[in-house]
Amino acid sequence: MTSTKKGLAIAVLGCRKEEAAHWGRLLHRAGATSRCYDTEPHRAYAWARQWGGSAHEQIETLLAARLDACIATMRPRLRHTPLAEILRAGVPALVQPPLSTSLDKARELHRIAMESGAWIAAEQLGVHWSNR
Repeated sequence: MTSTKKGLAIAVLGCRKEEAAHWGRLLHRAGATSRCYDTEPHRAYAWARQWGGSAHEQIETLLAARLDACIATMRPRLRHTPLAEILRAGVPALVQPPLSTSLDKARELHRIAMESGAWIAAEQLGVHWSNR
């Protein structure tokens, strides 16, 4: 990973208050250069105003900026395409579970990460069992 005196450049995919506030505080305290992307741009701009950094309306503009890592907090049904693009660019990703909405999509993300040399990690692993 590349670092500068300004710290790491970290992207947050998904800027909903309840999902990204923790990461905003952490990145701000660590002095990281933060960038955020959300499928609803107003969320990305609000997050950037609150925590500093830059908001991106398109995944392409996010990828054009320097990135050292990515934290994916988006809902699984929304994050597959942007997360796949991040991994294709070789950027490592930490993903809040579940990784994907299907085993096939999870395998595709794993394949993309392996081909690009990026790593993908889940924040926690577990299985949800329900009697209903």
